[in-house]
Amino acid sequence: MDLRYEQSIHDFEHLLNSNDSSIEQYQANYAGAHIAALKSIFATTQYILSPPIFLALCKVYSEHFPTSDWDINRYGKHFAHLLTSQQQSSKSVQFPWLDLGLLATFEYCIGLCYYPASSDASKVLINAEIIQMLRRRHDWLVQLKHDHNYLEMPFSIEQFGAGVLVQRDYKIALTDW
Repeated sequence: MDLRYEQSIHDFEHLLNSNDSSIEQYQANYAGAHIAALKSIFATTQYILSPPIFLALCKVYSEHFPTSDWDINRYGKHFAHLLTSQQQSSKSVQFPWLDLGLLATFEYCIGLCYYPASSDASKVLINAEIIQMLRRRHDWLVQLKHDHNYLEMPFSIEQFGAGVLVQRDYKIALTDW
């Protein structure tokens, strides 16, 4: 084995076992980058929850849900689950957690469509439950269009059963399925 490699492994192990502040800086940088990604992906969810509550949830998420994709724009796959699980918390009546989970799922799907994993993945199905939530929460629909200015969707989605998000020329269109 190369002695330089062996020494670097030893140095790395020593660094991990020490109370070196550079580890804390790395952890803070990691958390900061992932929280920034969540803020970008879930802009409307943040608006509805308020920045302080959203930030607290982001910190929990970034600590317990490591990234599983190389693309930071695809971080937050399970964020909606964290939101819906808040029904069991002391804040269960403070917010409509189920609808917020559906909203977060929709925002994540917008990102999946805008940043597709491959060229053939530029369509994302949106289930009827999300469409029904958007019908009930017209103010959220207005906020979505504001926060995601590349999103093209009708203000009236009453006729929609389920939907599909389609990317065309860096715009995302919600169309009837």
